[in-house]
Amino acid sequence: MAISGVAKAWQLRALSKIAFLVSQAAGSRDFAAVKDLLPVLCDAVERIIQELRINR
Repeated sequence: MAISGVAKAWQLRALSKIAFLVSQAAGSRDFAAVKDLLPVLCDAVERIIQELRINR
């Protein structure tokens, strides 16, 4: 998954782990898990965006 790879390259471990879990769940066709994990992924992305804005 692209988000997981970019997060890993930027050393954003928490984001990378969540994106990896979403990817694995989707690959396993576990759509209940995907539905549960997507809000967590979105929150992690929002936190990173806020951190990047603060650190400018």
